Amino acid sequence: MVLRMNLSHRRPALRASGWHLLVSAGIASLAAWLVFGLWYPAPYSDLSGGRDLFLIVMAVDVICGPLLTLVLFNPRKPRRELVTDLCLVALIQLTALAYGVNTMALARPVFLAFEKDRFRVLASVDLFLEKLNQAPVALQSFGYTGPKLIAVNVAKPEDPDYMQELDRALEGRDSSTRPERWVLYETQRDQVLAKAQPLPVLAQKYPERQAELARLSAATGVPDADLVWLPIRGRETMAWVALLNKKTTEVVGFAPFDGF
Repeated sequence: MVLRMNLSHRRPALRASGWHLLVSAGIASLAAWLVFGLWYPAPYSDLSGGRDLFLIVMAVDVICGPLLTLVLFNPRKPRRELVTDLCLVALIQLTALAYGVNTMALARPVFLAFEKDRFRVLASVDLFLEKLNQAPVALQSFGYTGPKLIAVNVAKPEDPDYMQELDRALEGRDSSTRPERWVLYETQRDQVLAKAQPLPVLAQKYPERQAELARLSAATGVPDADLVWLPIRGRETMAWVALLNKKTTEVVGFAPFDGF
């Protein structure tokens, strides 16, 4: 009897919490479309760790708001007090959501950079932008619709600044993170082709996954004879390769294979 009375007493709070959960889930769905549809298109959610970060942020935000409503909602409270409580809950939840989405925006991948013999995923937080004006004009702005394809002018041993570049790399300022070393991808097509490997090399490396590789290569719409690949160094993993059209050197697909 006591349990039934308690449940009856909490029914309005449960109803309010349920509606809050539905609204929170809807907002989370919109945030997921923004993050994974624009900022972290596949496979960058794996390469940049975006999926795990988003799930943590959304789980906390979606769960905490309705729980606070469940605890605080009481129709017997004065209307002004009840409205104040619910507004505070909404404010806390929106603040947490804004912080999470802003974190995702800062960590979003902005470049897929060819450097020496691989591609590297670069997030906006990775970059040292003091000399942004020294980058090609087309690379001086970062969009919100997925990474741009660029190349990096990596110093060679015969270059006069080679030792300085090594020192900067040891300090965590790799060439790919510094705008003065960026060049347009189109200018490095010959270097890309010189380092790219034919598809059969990857198939021989993973004989047990040839069917998977065949499916992924077919999805590119490019004949296997015209497909080559390069490994990708992501922020969270290196277990992916980029599939390129040998005739254009454009990236036409990705495959979850460790190419290193």
